[in-house]
Amino acid sequence: MNGHKPQKTTLRPYDDVNQTQFIVYADLDETFYSHQITNEEETSIKAFENYMECLVKRHQVLFGVITGSNLDSVIQKLENGSHQIMPHFIACDLGTMLYWVNKNGEFLPDQAWVDRLMKTNFTQSTVNAIIQNLESLYNIEMTAQTQLGSSSFKKNYYYYMIDDHTDTKNIEMIRDLAHNQELGCNINICNPLAGDPEGAYDVDFIPQNTGKAAIIEFINQKFQVDRENTFAFGDSGNDLEMLSKVEHGYLLDNATIDAKKQHEKITTDPYTKGILNILKEHFPM
Repeated sequence: MNGHKPQKTTLRPYDDVNQTQFIVYADLDETFYSHQITNEEETSIKAFENYMECLVKRHQVLFGVITGSNLDSVIQKLENGSHQIMPHFIACDLGTMLYWVNKNGEFLPDQAWVDRLMKTNFTQSTVNAIIQNLESLYNIEMTAQTQLGSSSFKKNYYYYMIDDHTDTKNIEMIRDLAHNQELGCNINICNPLAGDPEGAYDVDFIPQNTGKAAIIEFINQKFQVDRENTFAFGDSGNDLEMLSKVEHGYLLDNATIDAKKQHEKITTDPYTKGILNILKEHFPM
């Protein structure tokens, strides 16, 4: 955002889309990227990329990832996995940062999105004040997360479960304090398969009017794509609002039990195979 040399990927990018007609969004961890890549998943990734290349050329499909991970982590996961092609865009840090991948493999920030961020009052000191009040006034203990890396516009914590009554009251208090400071706050049960602890909630503080769902609204409007031509895929509770912003929103077969209880559309297969089969239903070749 400040003129530094852009980060690059060793993966090749998808072809440019001249006139976007469809958009496909996918969560990263345990959706587009499996933390335990099997031989079957490697085959599915290759099949997905081959199919997506055809969709880009024949149907002007734009494809991107929306994730809680930071950009360094996204690049590392996709380059070290079995992926060969980088998506058109990466919305990282829980949908607070948006980058477009150019033909040279460089990640360029979306300036209009940057302008939106700079108008918010999100600061580390504001988040620190919320955490301090939670602990000193309400005896609600929060544990800072470190595995996703630091971000100027996203601060992550864990809240460890106590009992249903206490958790409900405490989560409501966390949301209230964030709202009073005009911050966004996402709270969802952790998914251990994505590297989180069991028996805990993810608590993410972000600027208002940002996040996974806001990214989808922003990109759909940017390219003037009709809702009926939008797809999204996820695996956990923090993807549900994102799925509600598209016409074709699916949880994958490997999604968390809690998330599946709250969403009707679920694929019959996990990971990229689940995504691929849904796309084949809508774009037969």
